[in-house]
Amino acid sequence: MKSNKSSHYAISSKQLLLLILSSILFFIFLSSVINLSRKYFTLRAKVKELNQEQLDIQHKQAVLNEQNAYLLTDEGTDHTLRQKYNLVKPGEEVIIVSDSEASTDTSKQTAHSFFGSVWHGILRGLGIEH
Repeated sequence: MKSNKSSHYAISSKQLLLLILSSILFFIFLSSVINLSRKYFTLRAKVKELNQEQLDIQHKQAVLNEQNAYLLTDEGTDHTLRQKYNLVKPGEEVIIVSDSEASTDTSKQTAHSFFGSVWHGILRGLGIEH
């Protein structure tokens, strides 16, 4: 036997095979952990988004319930009928508010209609209106 003062470490083929297999297993395990952590953070973001969506829907539901409760009252029904269908109570009259210029000058107001223009044509033909 040879005596060597410098220590050489010889790797046997079994040890080399074991090292390669353990390295492969380590990288497989590492990639699995990275994949799982990505999925975890993706799911966590989705849960946060869904929780916010749930809060929004609950808020909308509360607003709709409040509106529904108002519409079930006499005041709400009356308001809706007046706004949507222009209904009036017995004894009330509808007043139409228009521009002050248009309401003071009736000749301009009737001139916009077909019959108004025909009437003004007749009056001009007779020399009554200029």
